[in-house]
Amino acid sequence: MTLDNATAINQDSPGVPDEPEAGEQFGQVLATGNLNGDRYDDLIVGNPLETAGLSEQPESGAITAIYGSKRGFRTRKTEEAFQGLGRAQGAPEAFDRFGNAVTVADFNADGFDDVAVSATEEEVDTVEAAGEVQILPGSAHGLLIRRGTVLHAGKPLSGPDLTDTELFGSVLSAGDFNGDGRDDLAISSPIDFRDRGGVWVVPGSRHRILSPRRARFVDQSSPWLEAAPPADQDDFGALLDSSDFDRDGNDDLVVSAPDTDGPGRGRVFVIRGGRGLLSRKGSQQLDEPDLGATYFGWGSSMTVGEFDGNRHLDLAVGASFGPGMNHCFGAVMAFFGAGKLKELGLRRNLLTELDPRVALGTQPQDCDRFGSALSAADVNGRGSDELLIGESQAGDEDHPATGPGYLYVFAAVDDNFPGEHKVLTQGAEGGGAVVGDQFGAALASSSP
Repeated sequence: MTLDNATAINQDSPGVPDEPEAGEQFGQVLATGNLNGDRYDDLIVGNPLETAGLSEQPESGAITAIYGSKRGFRTRKTEEAFQGLGRAQGAPEAFDRFGNAVTVADFNADGFDDVAVSATEEEVDTVEAAGEVQILPGSAHGLLIRRGTVLHAGKPLSGPDLTDTELFGSVLSAGDFNGDGRDDLAISSPIDFRDRGGVWVVPGSRHRILSPRRARFVDQSSPWLEAAPPADQDDFGALLDSSDFDRDGNDDLVVSAPDTDGPGRGRVFVIRGGRGLLSRKGSQQLDEPDLGATYFGWGSSMTVGEFDGNRHLDLAVGASFGPGMNHCFGAVMAFFGAGKLKELGLRRNLLTELDPRVALGTQPQDCDRFGSALSAADVNGRGSDELLIGESQAGDEDHPATGPGYLYVFAAVDDNFPGEHKVLTQGAEGGGAVVGDQFGAALASSSP
């Protein structure tokens, strides 16, 4: 894996709407999918701090769809969606942060992927920062921005009503949890209810994209979770993922709660999918492992891939702080799948910055943040996924204390994981490594 054929896209690229401005963070959120039904994936770029259109409202937010082709992404063919007259529903308001979270899936099974996008600080029914999610349908002509469907907490969704601290839509994930051929949408509010958090799962619908009246709500008090009662600041729903670990045709929902059992400790829940969206049987709870030292923020990063060659999906979970409250060396645990959900994690492998397989010849520093971002992709074409681990503040010989960051790529050899690894830096791949760059702070991948 190299960066030789990489393409840089920013708001200076030909055809990309708007102009770059300080602090906007174009590309903070990324998602891929086939919006127009051709053979090529398209790229959705979130920019929640954008001053959208002509609104002059700071941080009103926007997303940009960049369409793919056989020659790659065509920046001259783009669409921008933001709230306002003739665009997405609602009015652009300061600090709505439309585009704060994005996921792409085919919710109505019409062959065109749709885009779910949140405005996490949208005011709803006079409740400030309640948050909302819009679903923009795909079509042969691309996104139908003006035909969006709007969701927010409260009726018709089950679960709690609006509060002034919900930030509904902070995290989004999509999967076919009930096996009906239509993708369903998981929406979290991890700092809801005194930071306890909760997740809504809304089923897809052939006629209305989503069916909110059939939605399910889950938190740590739900009867099918073998969990301690929810406590303040659990952050249940801080991260979401959707994957079919037991290969029964229903995706399972992965939910992290990085502050369960005290500030920064953490748990990860794998909730089995079923005919009713979520099943009451067979769910799995992955606690922070006994590492001989406390790693804080367990579940602050995670990804799913098939790492060890046995054709069962595996789950990697990161803790970017520890050991001890004043350090952030970081650790990543790979929980290997074996076919049944209850068997997930019976085999596991721990990677830390102190591991000789990770060492680069430089002394680990207090805040390298190994595991701050995770992703999975078959980058070498051997059939199994590689585990990509970001170490966003790692130093090098020139910047030992506050460095520009590293990206580790771990691969299996003869079905043994990890068997080999490679390290990428901006400097090694022809770029300029600068203190504070945080190379590796966010990762994304797309299946071929």
